Amino acid sequence: MFAILLATYVAVFVAEIVGDKLLYTTGVLATRYKTVPILCGMAFAFMLKMAVAVWVSKFISHLPPLIVAGITAINFLAIAFVLWRKPDKREIKPYPASRAVTVSFAAIFFSEWGDVGQLTAAGMALRFPGAPLLV
Repeated sequence: MFAILLATYVAVFVAEIVGDKLLYTTGVLATRYKTVPILCGMAFAFMLKMAVAVWVSKFISHLPPLIVAGITAINFLAIAFVLWRKPDKREIKPYPASRAVTVSFAAIFFSEWGDVGQLTAAGMALRFPGAPLLV
């Protein structure tokens, strides 16, 4: 049991640490909000994102690579368009912690779909089909 938990943790950790957009997302969030609310939002987003990956891993594994690439490209372009069209407001205002948690959650949850960490978690769920909660 511990071996499955450790193998999944190491595999997802390595997948996430090697050139992921999370670095940029958290950097932007850190310029506007305090650390604890960002971490709370991020933790909840990652838990939910990985849970979805585990529960729908069979569906994801049967999708053609072209569809996965297309969905990822559309997601990237939509986020880029929204960021490009957003008006530039350079004033810094104090935000409530609840807003920071919500923004952090949304930024991570919606921008990290189909990334290598989520696909690694889905693959580990397929490798260990009897232990989805450990994965």
